[in-house]
Amino acid sequence: MAEAMQYQQDLSRRAQSLADVLTQSGLASIVDVSRSSVSRWVSGEDTPKGANAAAVLDLDFIIARYALTYPTATFRDWFMSPNAFLNGATPKDVLQLEGPGRVIDALSSEIAGSFA
Repeated sequence: MAEAMQYQQDLSRRAQSLADVLTQSGLASIVDVSRSSVSRWVSGEDTPKGANAAAVLDLDFIIARYALTYPTATFRDWFMSPNAFLNGATPKDVLQLEGPGRVIDALSSEIAGSFA
């Protein structure tokens, strides 16, 4: 039971970190939930569950990878802009439709200095 509580607190901390980068409204839009849901996650009143928990973890990982090379202040622009490594799709759309795999690959290619 203690592990479950620690995991839930970790999800709330991750949601807070994501909201700091994306805003609560931006995180809600990406995860496809209401802003009030994100507000409850950030406050610790509730935690993301199921697909929403997976989306928070995926997005947290992508931002962490991005922040190894670029300032987090530029993440939102990168995430919402067409990307050559994704055949012109935005990382946001690919993440929502296909999951994190191709987004992580595209980011890794950019960081490595590859050309699309």
